[in-house]
Amino acid sequence: MVALGCLGGGAAQAQTTSADCELHVWPAGSVHSTYYGWVHGGTLDAAAKGRKGYPDAPIDLLGPRAQLAALDVATIAGKLGRPLARVVIHDTPLTRRQIQAPGPRADHAPACYIELIVDDIFLQNSVLSGISLRTLFRLQDSTGGEAAPWRFAGWTNTAVTSEALKDEASAAATLTAAFKEDFMKFTRSVEAARAAPHDKRPGK
Repeated sequence: MVALGCLGGGAAQAQTTSADCELHVWPAGSVHSTYYGWVHGGTLDAAAKGRKGYPDAPIDLLGPRAQLAALDVATIAGKLGRPLARVVIHDTPLTRRQIQAPGPRADHAPACYIELIVDDIFLQNSVLSGISLRTLFRLQDSTGGEAAPWRFAGWTNTAVTSEALKDEASAAATLTAAFKEDFMKFTRSVEAARAAPHDKRPGK
């Protein structure tokens, strides 16, 4: 587990942390692949299992470490509306049971406490809609002083091309860029949800 101070603006603030507010981040475990073709389709991780008729899927190139590097932890708190939060990075993905539990999932949770969980990642390939990286993010915010934390979750989707996945270096760069874009789409959804009337916010 690594703790980092989040940037609050200029370079002079790079080491500034807020001890009373923490943002905990967990990556997903294995990235999965799905393929829907004219004849074959629907089997999870078929290429990795050696099933015939399924195209290769370089899902091993976006493991937990690659995800955390792509999330840009130096600015993640600001993108989620908490620029002074102390960012705590957890290297080990959560189990399904831990994700489904109400939380908090950290050993120590201060009064100002936020969780960002990368729940699932799928590299989806369809002969009809093309290839895309689909990511499910979960956010739980306990900073509002309310009895129940504010929760928000959502899938994001970014298209990639088969040509960009042909060699390892290009595939790694492409999947990383798609994952970053998925996260940016999620932060925009979070911003919109926070701006919604209080009684219409997700999780209420």
